[in-house]
Amino acid sequence: MINPPKCSKLGSLKALYEAIGTKIQSNITNEYNKVLNIRPFHPEAHLQLIDYYLQNNMEQDAIAILQKLIKLTPEWPLIQKLFKSFEKSHEINKKEFSFYPMSKLSICLIVKNEENNIGRCLSSLSQVTNKEIIIVDTGSTDRTKIIANQYQAKIIDYKWNNDFSEARNIAMEYARGDWVLILDADEELAPNSYQNLKTDIMKPNIIGYRLPLENVGSPLHGVNYVPRLFRNAPGLYFIGKIHETIYASLIVAGEQWNMKQGMGNTRILHYGYQPDQIKIKDKIKRNLELYEDALTELPDEPSILMNYAHDLNFDGQTEKSYGIFKKIHGILEQHKTEDITPEVREQFVHNYGVFLAQEQKMEELVDVMFSRTARDTGPVANVHYMAGLGLINCKQFEESIRELELCVKKAFDDSLAPSVPDVRTWKPRHLLANANASLGNENEAIKIWEEVLVECDDSPDPFHDYARYLSSLNRNKEAIMILIKSLESGLNGQKIWELGAGIVNSDPELAEMAMDWTEEAVQYFPDSDVTNVRRGEALMKNGRYLEAIPFFERLTSRGERNATAAQLICKKMLNQLSTEDLDKVGLVQNELKGWMVIMDKAPHEFNRELAEQLIQ
Repeated sequence: MINPPKCSKLGSLKALYEAIGTKIQSNITNEYNKVLNIRPFHPEAHLQLIDYYLQNNMEQDAIAILQKLIKLTPEWPLIQKLFKSFEKSHEINKKEFSFYPMSKLSICLIVKNEENNIGRCLSSLSQVTNKEIIIVDTGSTDRTKIIANQYQAKIIDYKWNNDFSEARNIAMEYARGDWVLILDADEELAPNSYQNLKTDIMKPNIIGYRLPLENVGSPLHGVNYVPRLFRNAPGLYFIGKIHETIYASLIVAGEQWNMKQGMGNTRILHYGYQPDQIKIKDKIKRNLELYEDALTELPDEPSILMNYAHDLNFDGQTEKSYGIFKKIHGILEQHKTEDITPEVREQFVHNYGVFLAQEQKMEELVDVMFSRTARDTGPVANVHYMAGLGLINCKQFEESIRELELCVKKAFDDSLAPSVPDVRTWKPRHLLANANASLGNENEAIKIWEEVLVECDDSPDPFHDYARYLSSLNRNKEAIMILIKSLESGLNGQKIWELGAGIVNSDPELAEMAMDWTEEAVQYFPDSDVTNVRRGEALMKNGRYLEAIPFFERLTSRGERNATAAQLICKKMLNQLSTEDLDKVGLVQNELKGWMVIMDKAPHEFNRELAEQLIQ
């Protein structure tokens, strides 16, 4: 059971009710102003004063307050009804009402030893002229407070209690602005965001906003939306010892006055999870301790469990993480859609999907991505991508194409959780090409691959898969040209050389190239079993048996049968078979027959009759 904190009780109307009972105008006005000073957005306070004025035949005063309230809560049924009664009797309408400005902003932060960040954060607020900065400092020993003072911040010293929501709620006790903006020290308002901020806070009937948050240095994660900007209304407070949120109380307030939560345009830049910052703060270790403490109070809270599982996985505790992810999914599947916070749902599906893909649990990945919980996200591009990935690995190619096409279509749509980095790259289309190729959709597969190769500059994978597909169509020369294009692009991957070595060795028309390709391949990747065998094969086909033998040696020493058969043929051609070699002949008969077929196509004349003496 959560005990509402002190900040949630600020703006109580008890004193106003008592003042109204005295019918002393000065007392009533004084208490009304006190309430609005503490919680500037207070529809109930306005309503009480309107009611008092009407009961005492002070209709013009009531209309003056109604001017404010109808602009703030135009969809509140009580106010709509009241407004209609005034429309009929006083011939007034909304257009005549002056707008009630809501312009002062309270910016609230929790900090500790943030001297490297806080100046950047507070400097980004310079264009916000009507503001107050409230900083809850949990024990800084560096220059954090000195820097904050330079920006006229109000600093509250607070003894850290392993509870982020408690610290946030302390800041809320001091907030006196019309709107509250929550920031962390490692964040800042994006350049040119001030105009968007002004636009956001001037919109009526919005109780709060999710704001776009961009992780600096991780552009492929896209922008996710977080609830950070809200009206300074009574009854609002944060919950959650870690990854604290005010969302639940915003829902209650919004329902009370029939107000909405919007998607704002005030962009926040986040620097906190850049690699160097992770090392400095050791956030994962700290987080795990906080999660475990929080779970003693709320053992089945999805948002806490979700983040706990994520950080356990990051910490290498894979099995424990997996068990918790499964538990959360079961909990969410049992709840009604409207009972789950949208960002919690979407973040969970993202985290669990990435985990299952990482662990190669592809059938389970498909099941999760088609579960009600995942589909209730929209589904967003992340869900389509991970569904497509899982389906391809389960060889359900037609279904994967549908999901991947939707992923490509939605890739740059905004979402509540960070985007899977692959979603906004060439990778979904690369998977689409593979799926089409698997279904024999030759023209479509080739068309997509050609588009992907133009864009891809960071991986040899699409070059490799495209070349392999062309080779399967007996278009070996085209396949080799694709591999060469990869090498010319600086994508000198081992798999490129290995595939190329296989292609040139398999095609008699590329026999001359086989000698050059395999020679370079073993120079680049001398420890590759594939390049060594392919080099040995190329030498065998050109009658250079003595040179070929060492390239098979690394595999024959491990008992690999195919390499053993090749080495036996080379030694037979050189009349170098030992007694030990003869003992191996009976073990590799099938492999010897396979090599006979290969050598029959060799450009060098092959003494098959001599080699067949090995066949028993």
